[in-house]
Amino acid sequence: MRGDPDAVPVLLELLREPEKDIRLIAIEALAMIGPEAKSAVPALFEAMEGDDDEVSMEAEDAMFTIDYEKARGANLRWGKERWHHPPREKSRR
Repeated sequence: MRGDPDAVPVLLELLREPEKDIRLIAIEALAMIGPEAKSAVPALFEAMEGDDDEVSMEAEDAMFTIDYEKARGANLRWGKERWHHPPREKSRR
């Protein structure tokens, strides 16, 4: 299932919420949108720098889904071992 790229601005606002669960939902939704959510990359980098390891890890995973090359070139602490190869495109039937 793909997310709606029109939701990116709202999801970016949700990334600033203090409630961890809301930020995690926003990150998951951005990952579902995929490459069309590239405008979220700076906010995801910011989320990765926070104090919460779960939020950081999820933001990093979303980065690999949204912009694999940028994520691969960044000095990320969680995803390197898990993302040696770009994710495969799911076939659309």
